[in-house]
Amino acid sequence: MLEGIEIDGRYVVIYSKYDISCALEHQASLSCDGYVEADAAKLAMNIVLYAMQQDIHWSKVLENPAAVP
Repeated sequence: MLEGIEIDGRYVVIYSKYDISCALEHQASLSCDGYVEADAAKLAMNIVLYAMQQDIHWSKVLENPAAVP
């Protein structure tokens, strides 16, 4: 299960109450309750691909970085 914080129509934070990092780091422990390795890798890849497809107006960033949310 993923949750996120959305600002101006795009997600700026994506998180899960279940530990994705344990599975990505190949930790097999009872204290690492969450995803299995394959599912964590798929989720991480989808999050990265989603982030790469966001509409970023680079001209605004280059002109005035403080003005971009």
